[in-house]
Amino acid sequence: MNLPNEVHNRKGFLQLVQELDSFDKIDEKAKEEKTAIRSFFSYIVATVICLLLLTQIYERAYGLKHYLYTINAAYYTEELPTLVIDMQVATSCGNFELELPEKKSVLEAFAGQENEFEKETLKKDPTRFDLSQDESAHWKVLQSAHRTIFADNNAFEELHEIQYVNSKLQDDLRQAADDKARDEAENLAESHKNGDDKEKDAGPLRGRGIVMIGNGMGMFQIISVGAEDSEDEGTACRIHGQVDIKKMQSEKITIIIGGGANEAQRLMAHMAGSIKPGNSSHRIESFHFGKHSPGMITPLAGVEEISASGTTVYTYNIKVIPTRLYHRSLFGGSTLIYQYAVTSIKKDTEVGSHAHGAIILDYELSGTVIEVTEDKL
Repeated sequence: MNLPNEVHNRKGFLQLVQELDSFDKIDEKAKEEKTAIRSFFSYIVATVICLLLLTQIYERAYGLKHYLYTINAAYYTEELPTLVIDMQVATSCGNFELELPEKKSVLEAFAGQENEFEKETLKKDPTRFDLSQDESAHWKVLQSAHRTIFADNNAFEELHEIQYVNSKLQDDLRQAADDKARDEAENLAESHKNGDDKEKDAGPLRGRGIVMIGNGMGMFQIISVGAEDSEDEGTACRIHGQVDIKKMQSEKITIIIGGGANEAQRLMAHMAGSIKPGNSSHRIESFHFGKHSPGMITPLAGVEEISASGTTVYTYNIKVIPTRLYHRSLFGGSTLIYQYAVTSIKKDTEVGSHAHGAIILDYELSGTVIEVTEDKL
């Protein structure tokens, strides 16, 4: 079988449509020439589009906003937050008792045994109550923000009008406090080194007391309270660290000023009539629940109280309110922070009484959560 030698060109789809079209067509090939006026209008259109885009971005980032607040029940399905504290008390570390929610037994206090909960969370470091140069600069900024937010004559402000305390300021204050405590520790170590010879000459029982504790069954335990336990370590004490919150109900942290670092030393001081006076003046540099987040309001950060008598009792009743912030962003999401409200009570003891000064921090978790949604005006 012989095939023809002709080459058959398959018609394209466009050519086929043109052949089937019954209307006459006029082919005209014209080249459009660009003019200056057309280029100018193209530039104007592109500029307007860019300006509109930038305006929308600026409005979304810095424009006026308002916030919608709703209240729902709080379900603590996650772990309860931790309390972060950094404060200074104008009393030596060996002259006040720090009581945490999980208090040790009386026998442990007499034996000088530290509760594991207390040992791992809050630390007591000797320091000076006066501010160092770096610490003073950061403290002024913190107090300025505190006075602006919590002034007595201040009306409620919108969230975008509040001056927040950022995390960097907290870190700078913590670093300055660490440096001051380190300097004080070096000075105390040097003074202890110079006093070692005097301690050796005084004998092994110098400054030590013997206490016998009975358990009601004819058994006694002999406890020795050493001089090093009641030593005046520095002119002030820094209390810092974290405390795990165990329950939603009220929990207390109590600082009892004067008489020793625990119940045993306070009893010995009362029996010997040698109670060393303390001072309940204090300065709170950091006090917040959970991780510190930008925009977090912490009323106790920046509080400074000076007691003229030294025996003033300060009570802070703290109501912790979980707040969930919903973000208007590309990916959405939310942030859970723990803000709190404080009611403070100051009570001066009577002149001539044997009362001790104290600082009481009573906190309780709320059963409701405030949900904040950002919206545009």
